[in-house]
Amino acid sequence: SEAAAAAPAAAAAQWKFQAVSEASEAPPASSSSSSSAPTSTREAKRVPRRILHMSDTHNLLTERIIREELPEADILIHTGDFTERGTMKECEEFNRLLSGPLKDKYPVRIVIAGNHDLYNVGTEYGKIKQALP
Repeated sequence: SEAAAAAPAAAAAQWKFQAVSEASEAPPASSSSSSSAPTSTREAKRVPRRILHMSDTHNLLTERIIREELPEADILIHTGDFTERGTMKECEEFNRLLSGPLKDKYPVRIVIAGNHDLYNVGTEYGKIKQALP
């Protein structure tokens, strides 16, 4: 049945979420060691991070939405289509948000241009790169 087929997918999605949550927690202190120092450099550097992923905002992202509706995070990743038609004016407006309210809320911002963002630049990707910080 469809319900039976959906159950494994739901369980897998739940497991993935739990694995991500558990991986972001600091490792438990070892009770067998007399020292409380981390056992490796990797353990010493493990810090929980919150990531906000967005895509396809198509000029709809505003200062009000950034301020009131987007959750707090350490890293913002926008994976394409921040514009509708890929005009320089749209790119400059997104850049204004990236270097202003988004920068204030998200210390690390990663942007990957999508097909809408490249409509007017063709293979001249440098034009988009110049418009973004």
